[in-house]
Amino acid sequence: MSQRGLHALFGDQQLSIAARIRHSRLERAHADLARGELSGQPVQAIAARLRSSSATAFSRAFREACGITPTEHRALSLAPTARRAQRPCTPGTPRRAAPA
Repeated sequence: MSQRGLHALFGDQQLSIAARIRHSRLERAHADLARGELSGQPVQAIAARLRSSSATAFSRAFREACGITPTEHRALSLAPTARRAQRPCTPGTPRRAAPA
């Protein structure tokens, strides 16, 4: 399928294709950071696995979506239940990217 055909197929959607992909990757990172069995992996490794361009860009996007850094999210997610309830975090619905 051509890029033009793909954009035409999703043209009536609220989110652009790129925004949908970014949101999906942030949701996956959000879940992975909260998994105890991945707690030994650096945040950068999780970001790289999800094809983030850089650790800085990933951290900035995560913080914009969740309101806290990936490291803070991991700490709160893996903390005892009492601390976890203090700051819930879920990636918000991304905004549609402005046309270039």
